Amino acid sequence: MVGKVALISDVHSNLEALESCLAFAQKEGVDRFAFLGDLVGYNADPSAVISIVKKIVAQGKGFALLGNHDEAMFKKTGLNFNQEAMTAIEWTRGQLKTEDIHFLEELPRIQVEDQAFYAHSTPFEPEAWHYVQHPQHARRCSEFSTKPYTILGHVHDCAIYYELPSHQFYMLKPLPDLPIKVLNRRKWVIMAGSVGQPRDGQPKAHMSIMDFSKQSITFHRLAYDHVTAAQKIENSGLPKSLARRLIFGF
Repeated sequence: MVGKVALISDVHSNLEALESCLAFAQKEGVDRFAFLGDLVGYNADPSAVISIVKKIVAQGKGFALLGNHDEAMFKKTGLNFNQEAMTAIEWTRGQLKTEDIHFLEELPRIQVEDQAFYAHSTPFEPEAWHYVQHPQHARRCSEFSTKPYTILGHVHDCAIYYELPSHQFYMLKPLPDLPIKVLNRRKWVIMAGSVGQPRDGQPKAHMSIMDFSKQSITFHRLAYDHVTAAQKIENSGLPKSLARRLIFGF
């Protein structure tokens, strides 16, 4: 298995945050990128974000998965979003090129590899966009995936759920820049957080690097020009509340 994989989830059209994370990942010598869904929505640069991710995938440097906001670009019925998110979805549809939509339409919901199962929401019923917010949810994900590592996005916050010999799962809140041993003799459910719209009270982007060769993961919080990203939202006509989210981180 490849060594270092950058886990990048919920970019949500935030170009400045994505560029900061990619630059950091390159400096850290990652071998591959895993984009865990929700490339678009909420922020002001959907087409630019898709262009960057599309290029990385085309070069064979990583893969991208479908998120619920991505799906909303081409699925027009049965959507379950609040009004703020729906306004951003409708605005985003108007910004995308035909080739952007085609790229999103072709994205898979899951990626299964030797030691890892990747999804935006959950391994089971990925089309239903369930949220993993409790150890019991994590246990169900792990039992379904059967892999040592189940790696997910969607909830916009970082967490590690791990299995004890009793088969119960517990949650660990990781600290930034502190490597955590995740030995593959256990089962782990890893929540990657959000690059483009963190919701934990600080504006820094979430990004993590999984080192399969060392069986360790490090979560990072990366500063980026969130003021410019927020100003773009203000200038675009998107809801002003979305700009405030970038400034205050919730």
